[in-house]
Amino acid sequence: MTGIKMKKINLQKFSKGSSTLEILIAFAVLILSITSVIMVGFGNQSNTVDTETNNEALYKAQAILEEARALSRANFADVKTATSTETSGALLYDKELAVLDISECKKQATSTVTWATTTPRTQKIELTTYLTSTDAFFALGGDCPLNAPEDEWNPPAVFADDTINPGDFSTLDVLNKIVYLGSDSDNVNNQHFYIADARTVISAGIPGQSGGLMVAFANSFNDDGETLNEINDIDAYKDFATGKIYAFIAMASTTAQLAVLDVTDINNPELVAKRRLSGITGSGSTAWGWRIYYYDKKVYITAREVGGPELHVFDVDLSNADPAERLKERGSKQLNTTVNDLVVRDGIGFFATETDTRGELLVYNVSNPALITEIAGAGHNFSGNEDGRSLFLLGNKLYFGRDEIATGPEFYILDASNPLTAVGGLPIIGQQEINANVTDIRIAGRFAFLASHSGGSRGFYVWNILNPTNIQSIYLDFNFGNKPIAIDYEDNFVYATGLSTPNLQILYSP
Repeated sequence: MTGIKMKKINLQKFSKGSSTLEILIAFAVLILSITSVIMVGFGNQSNTVDTETNNEALYKAQAILEEARALSRANFADVKTATSTETSGALLYDKELAVLDISECKKQATSTVTWATTTPRTQKIELTTYLTSTDAFFALGGDCPLNAPEDEWNPPAVFADDTINPGDFSTLDVLNKIVYLGSDSDNVNNQHFYIADARTVISAGIPGQSGGLMVAFANSFNDDGETLNEINDIDAYKDFATGKIYAFIAMASTTAQLAVLDVTDINNPELVAKRRLSGITGSGSTAWGWRIYYYDKKVYITAREVGGPELHVFDVDLSNADPAERLKERGSKQLNTTVNDLVVRDGIGFFATETDTRGELLVYNVSNPALITEIAGAGHNFSGNEDGRSLFLLGNKLYFGRDEIATGPEFYILDASNPLTAVGGLPIIGQQEINANVTDIRIAGRFAFLASHSGGSRGFYVWNILNPTNIQSIYLDFNFGNKPIAIDYEDNFVYATGLSTPNLQILYSP
């Protein structure tokens, strides 16, 4: 076509702009690449710092547990919850040792180390182990549970039960799933000592068995009351040197308040010793053997308030060839009150007593049985006139129960760390109103199991005592049905006896 002129496009002009744009894009890519490299570099540096910090915290957490383990070998009871802080460079480490007392010879120890980094995040290392004391295990004659309660115990239930009729039980003690029971009332054979074997039913793991737990003695032991009188208290232990198992008994007798049975063969229990408490001038029920406790090759037995010493201490060497040396009284003390429960640790005796001007909780130094002295600064005279009924010592905490008071707590948790230097009573670190007589106490892990024969059908209580300053109810409406008067705990089962049928119940958390 003519008359149409084509315009020449100058590509060089655009190529100059293109080169500039390419350079800008290249710089942008380079900057982004450099930024990425820097970020990766900082990330690697942060990971390296975190790893080093984690390793340092792990070392500190391990050190906390090792220190606790070393302390447990020196003084097992002194291993308790503690917190501290430590500075390392620019970091502040918060350190905690949390101790849960499972039993008198086993603790769960958890060490936690937390710290904050420069970024808004808190990091934590946590380690858990178990500490055990063979000394405590042997001192208690093996009567020391090794497992904390499982599940929630909300609600508890009856796993198995058995009964005697007529008659009832006044006390029990459990050792390796065998229950040793005493009766303070007459029955058809005037029998006062019983054994229930729960090994088979517990091993089967099937709840609901009623009956079949009571052992029939092949030697007709104690028929017609010829061997033992009425029984007020029992404490069983194993002699690890010989493998034999014995039951110490506080009897309703004025001539032999203390009796010892060899119960190694549960079908053929055998009386191996009887002893009269020296110096007692009372008569009748006031001079009876009342409460008994075995600890570290000694047996501590009390009579009811009498005209002589209520507390008596015996050395125990039941394997001795000389019968006179098997039980030897080493000392006694007039307490001028009736002791309703007692516990002894490392030369210190704690006593729940009938109220008087000194109080319902009395503490004595019993390290020298020939020279027993009261530690007046550690005792307690609680408000009201209600009697002390029950005690349990676990770690450095003393658990105390008393008769129902119109207004106020019946259950106390006290710090028993330093009874020798206490002033104005052991420090109270927790308390709870139960609205019933607290006739028996067992503590395991975070659980407090309480029995009360005054609670009617609601005679068995479960509380969470992990925080003593804030005791929480777990279950308070269990229809126990037979007014429990004594309980014991062993490896996730509570054994309880009461004033009506069924006389023996084994409780668990379904």
